[in-house]
Amino acid sequence: MNRFAFVFLTLPLLSALTACGLGDSPEKAAQEWMQAFANLDGNKIAERTCAAQQANVQQAGMWASVFNIFGQQTIGQQGKTDISGLKFTTVSSSGNTANVRVTGQIRVAILALSQTQDVDETWRMAQEDGKWKWCGQMGALVPAPPTAPIARATSVLQDSTPYNGNKIEAKTLTGHKGEVSSVAFTPDGQMLATAGKDGTVKLWQVANGQLVRTIAAHQTTTMSVAISPDGKTLATSSWDNTAKLWRITDGQLLGTLVSHQKVINVVSFSPDGKTLATGSDDSTAKLWRVSDGQLLKTLTGESGRVCSVAFSPDGNMLATAGDDGIVRLWNPTDAQVLIALKDSRESEQDLIDSVAFSPDGKILATTSYFAKVKLWRVADRGLLTTITVRERRQDGYWDYGLAEFGVSFSRNGQFLATASGDGNVRLWRSSTGQLLTTLSGHEGAVFAVAFSPDGNTLATAGEDGTARLWAVGSLLK
Repeated sequence: MNRFAFVFLTLPLLSALTACGLGDSPEKAAQEWMQAFANLDGNKIAERTCAAQQANVQQAGMWASVFNIFGQQTIGQQGKTDISGLKFTTVSSSGNTANVRVTGQIRVAILALSQTQDVDETWRMAQEDGKWKWCGQMGALVPAPPTAPIARATSVLQDSTPYNGNKIEAKTLTGHKGEVSSVAFTPDGQMLATAGKDGTVKLWQVANGQLVRTIAAHQTTTMSVAISPDGKTLATSSWDNTAKLWRITDGQLLGTLVSHQKVINVVSFSPDGKTLATGSDDSTAKLWRVSDGQLLKTLTGESGRVCSVAFSPDGNMLATAGDDGIVRLWNPTDAQVLIALKDSRESEQDLIDSVAFSPDGKILATTSYFAKVKLWRVADRGLLTTITVRERRQDGYWDYGLAEFGVSFSRNGQFLATASGDGNVRLWRSSTGQLLTTLSGHEGAVFAVAFSPDGNTLATAGEDGTARLWAVGSLLK
């Protein structure tokens, strides 16, 4: 974690239900709620919190009040949290609820030291007693005491569950300042690219974990990284609404792709390397010609963020998924939807965070915020397997820390790896949905996972600022 980290309270993830009000606005209420935490004002926190969430914030409010009394003495009245860099925007509404997106930076200064933290969250606001109140979110930001920096290490993780009687070794790659959001192997498997919240992309030698090169890719969070099939070009996407193409050999910028109106969450190359797909918070996916950066197609029809895109192995389909819980399979040539996959048994909309095709293109895997892993048969839209990794809370809300994020197939398609908000990585048998082993070691959520081309190594990206290389080859033979 950063020297002055933030504790993300385990508070509910929300469906996209929102509303408009008169007089007091959702944005104003959200800003006051955040300011209450910045001021360590437990009473104000409670005042701007809906009844359904009072119990969840009670402990945080008490902590804030105690710190306000005693903590200020410790830091000499010189502690300050500045939220002026945050922007509060109502993104959708329905009835007496509203979804407010909070973006920007929050700054904490203690004595002569300061730390900034990027923020991108969606909060649910509810109208009660004529006032808008905070009623849940992915995580609440609360200043926490300093923590020791993460040490660089390569170790055997003793808490990893063995499969086939083997222990699982992991190299730990440190160097990013903040979360690692994405990982990608070069086609020969010799290097790993990692993207982080610090805006950089780093290239590492897989064999020894040594850092080869750092590319200052973006001024803000780099959300995704992908490597072309010929291993010559690297693509990145960012909160700055751009995607960029880089030459791997020397880190030279080849082009900047500009057209999306909001955050670009993901990038993916076509199998022939000629096309790059991007997915964005602006509810579109776009196809770009890699050779000159020209925009080829814009895919519209999504209702909400596009969180994941993936080409089929033959390049004849592009899968997109996101907020609306539907996987759409497009014809990249004419930008028309060929197939839409949705589980009709689901009574609630479940955000899909990641999609991946099996190596033969016959199966599509998805992971979601409701801790579901699903395997679909592409040919006839049949749902083969649903794995419920964890059950939902009885109060109907869902914790960010219990979501399932990244997903990746092994080279032979027999195994599936998933990355989880609970800090674990799980390996499954794709034909049956059987859990084979759980890899533990990350401190905080695991956002992305990728098998190496030879299937012997699994790379993961963590909230703890590290990437890890797991030696899984002997387990999966």
